[in-house]
Amino acid sequence: MLRHLFSIIMIFVAAVCPAADEVDAIAAKAQRFFNYGEWPNAGAMYSLLIDARPTDAGVYGHAIVVAAMQGDTVHQVDLTHRALKALVPVDSIFASVERTSFTVGQTSLYRDYLTVMKHAEPWLTRTVNGYLLRYYTYRRNAPGMIEMSIEMLRGLPDDEKFLYPLAQGYLMTGDYDKAMAAYSRIVNVNPRAYEALLYLGNFYASRAEADATSRAMAVDYLRRAAEIKSTPVVSETLRSLTSGN
Repeated sequence: MLRHLFSIIMIFVAAVCPAADEVDAIAAKAQRFFNYGEWPNAGAMYSLLIDARPTDAGVYGHAIVVAAMQGDTVHQVDLTHRALKALVPVDSIFASVERTSFTVGQTSLYRDYLTVMKHAEPWLTRTVNGYLLRYYTYRRNAPGMIEMSIEMLRGLPDDEKFLYPLAQGYLMTGDYDKAMAAYSRIVNVNPRAYEALLYLGNFYASRAEADATSRAMAVDYLRRAAEIKSTPVVSETLRSLTSGN
């Protein structure tokens, strides 16, 4: 009786779980359809592949990008929910979508997917904003860097990881006063923040000729930077600023 029951179970498993070589064949077909941009066929293959490999973040990443190429945001959300239910880490899902969208040369798909997930799952907002900040920083998108830095700073107002891209974003837009305010916040949090000290020192040095207060601030910031790491450029700038004193 037990042997008969075991045989039935094995037949059932064989029916619902394709053999390894069959799964490999499905994966090969999925990749081929993906490479040639045959999105409906690729989507069908990745659906089968997810059944066989329900915890494979790479498969979900490809399937989500395929859905994006077809404009199917609902399916993107469904695929993400399925991955999460299979206990695939959300960071792994996002990283896979990022790699895959970059592979097809459509980086905006990744940005749009993150935005879709932020609206679909509000509990992911902070995680998504962190990924969007990294994306905008990589793309040198100043407005996006500023917006996402501000969002991230709401929870951690003194975090250098978010203050630096905020300052850089303002620099890229030409808003130097706000950029220096961000660098000042960094220095207040970390008095030995070398990069911030240099930016502040050089900024105020550029105004030193017409403004004694700016000269004094430049000297202060650059001296503090020199104490951390002296360079010929910093030394020469300090000598020029103080030679008339």
